[in-house]
Amino acid sequence: MKSFIRSIDFYFWDIISNGPFVPNWTRDHGSTIIKPKNEYTQDDYEMLKKNSRGLYALQCVLKDEIFKHVCYYETAKDLSEKLTLLYEDKSQENLNSSRRDNMFSNLNDKKELLIFV
Repeated sequence: MKSFIRSIDFYFWDIISNGPFVPNWTRDHGSTIIKPKNEYTQDDYEMLKKNSRGLYALQCVLKDEIFKHVCYYETAKDLSEKLTLLYEDKSQENLNSSRRDNMFSNLNDKKELLIFV
């Protein structure tokens, strides 16, 4: 998925990995404050647009069954984290299922061997 997202826009993957861009000001002593919307520049709006497009790119690759459970996430990073958890659980579930199936398969093979002995 990473290569697909980067092919759309290289910066999208940074948004997904690191979180959305938030327009802010840096004060003289180094702290930052969020800019009020009436102070946004054209560059701020372009970066906010990339936030939205990164989220949209992730949403577009989802099956309808998954999308309806995660459509309420507002940032690409939050959606990505949820999908990672969801698919890690499914991968573990599939791994456990394959191990179980393999174990039963081995038992059936041994039963067949016992029948022939």
